[in-house]
Amino acid sequence: MSTSISSESSNKVFVGNIPFSVSELELKDFFSTTGEVTNVNIIKQNGRSKGYGFVEFKSSEAAAKALAENRTDLNGRSINVELARPQTVLKQNNFNNNNNNGNNNNNNGNNNNNNNNNNYQNNGNNYQNNYRNQIRNNNSINNGNNYNNYNQRNQRRMYNSNRINNNSINNLSLNNNSNNSSNNNSNNNSNNNSNNNSNNNSNN
Repeated sequence: MSTSISSESSNKVFVGNIPFSVSELELKDFFSTTGEVTNVNIIKQNGRSKGYGFVEFKSSEAAAKALAENRTDLNGRSINVELARPQTVLKQNNFNNNNNNGNNNNNNGNNNNNNNNNNYQNNGNNYQNNYRNQIRNNNSINNGNNYNNYNQRNQRRMYNSNRINNNSINNLSLNNNSNNSSNNNSNNNSNNNSNNNSNNNSNN
C-alpha cells in the first residue's frame, strides 16, 4: 500500500459482500473489464476471507468505471462497490495492525506456555531429585539402624557367652571345692582310723 491515502482513494475501490470462496485472482478478472487492475487485496483472518477487500486500478478513470459494478452478482452474492475513502483505508490499516497485535499476543502466549512448561519440567525434576535424596536418606537411616541392631545382637551374644563361661568356671570351682572336701574327709577318716588302731594296739 502507498503511504498517501488521498492518492489511493482516487484509483482504489472498496468491495464488500465478496463470497468467501472467491479468490483474489477471480476478483481481479471480474474487475478487469472496467480497466487495468494493478492490485487486489481480500482481507483475511487466519487464512480465511473476511468477505471484503480492495481493488486498485492503474487510473482513477478505471476506478470510477468500477463503481458501475455496485450491486452486481458475483458467484451468487450482490457485491458492494464504492471508492476507497481515507477512513476505509484507515480501517484496513487498523485491521492489519490488529492482526499483527494478535500474532504478537499469540507469540507471547506461546512464550508463556513454553516458560510454564519449562517451569513445570524443572519443578518435576526438582521433585524427582528430592524424592531420590529422601530415598537415599531413608536407606542411610535404615543401614544405620541395621548396623546398630547388628551391634546390639553381637553385644548380647558376647554377654551370653560371658555368662556361660562364668557359670562354667563357677561350676568347676564348686566341683574342685567338693573334691577337696571329699579328699579332706577321706584323709581325716584315715587319720582317725590310724589313731584308733594305734590306741588299740597300745591297750593290748
